[in-house]
Amino acid sequence: MKVFYFLRLYMYFLILGIPYLSGEQIDSEFANLQCLKTADSCYELSWESEKGTNCLFFTADDWQELMPLSSAETFLASPNAQTTIIASTDENATNLKSEHKFLRVIAQKDLKAFDFERLMRLNNCEAVVDAPRSKGQFYSPDITEETWRIVAPYLLPEKHALKMTMDKICSKMRILSSVDSLKEAGFKIIIARLNRGLVVASHPNLQGYLIKAYLDTSTRCEWPLWALRAEGSRHIQRILDKHHFNKYMKVPDKWIYAIPQARRPIAGEAIFPKDFILLVKNMNILSKEQTIEKFKNTSSKERLKALFTTIVEGGLSDSHIDNVPYSTDNKIAFIDTEYYKVWPVHPEWITKHLSSVSQLYWEKLIKQGEKKSES
Repeated sequence: MKVFYFLRLYMYFLILGIPYLSGEQIDSEFANLQCLKTADSCYELSWESEKGTNCLFFTADDWQELMPLSSAETFLASPNAQTTIIASTDENATNLKSEHKFLRVIAQKDLKAFDFERLMRLNNCEAVVDAPRSKGQFYSPDITEETWRIVAPYLLPEKHALKMTMDKICSKMRILSSVDSLKEAGFKIIIARLNRGLVVASHPNLQGYLIKAYLDTSTRCEWPLWALRAEGSRHIQRILDKHHFNKYMKVPDKWIYAIPQARRPIAGEAIFPKDFILLVKNMNILSKEQTIEKFKNTSSKERLKALFTTIVEGGLSDSHIDNVPYSTDNKIAFIDTEYYKVWPVHPEWITKHLSSVSQLYWEKLIKQGEKKSES
């Protein structure tokens, strides 16, 4: 079966003149896409691109069907009846015949990489409207400009490996409808606090990341919390880098994923549609019991001072044992990054989990810190 698949893939590449590609992404010049309607379902396309850039054209009636595509290989591995590959060309112009509503352009360069940025709406007007991925076209109009401004620094980049994976998962169904919807989409539930509508889950295609999300049934507004946590993780990382503490501690990368609006439910008495999900690097933390045991055996003054300095300097006011667990690589992980630059902090919460000898040193650090704050 696998041999047949690769033969089929190879034949498509021969027919279309497309070499076998690795799927690695690089930046490629592709600009000024122009489209002229010449007759019913007929268009002339032209654009500007670097020499050696090859362009592939896909069409569909539903733009969501086009978003999981990253290459011809992706298209062939998971063909969809509503999607039709039109042509490939290394020229800067082509004729297009299609009755579909949307066109996706994927630009490929150096026989190994894709730069996919362009989507066009094919309409019934004389001219064809260029509709690249934009907030208004793909995301809920209920998201205000102020919200976009606040989350912008933390949005999952378009070319991040996980962006296409999340787009593909969310294009198939509304995953935040319920816990069952998440499970149906392939997620494994790790934490479900249903009284708050909060869920933490993993997915086999998310490459070592977890998602943290509020369900559509939760009354909570999610994006301020995600922005706070994303900035908190960056704040802590700056401290670890500044003091060279990365050998002792770590903090997860956190990105905000904007959910496309296509399957967004209508708000109602019991429905509060969410527009953002938090993606969090999996820290592979130990259990609470294992963490307590590790703290009991922590005798390194350098490690303890690094932990104390990070808590105090970072204003990490919620650093109790549950939020600073040990991980499998023997590093302490700051997993709750919501409370930062909030003083006073409470390093004394850690004291009882240390050995008697380490407690003496920890209490010494606390007293020294108190004297500094008084002076």
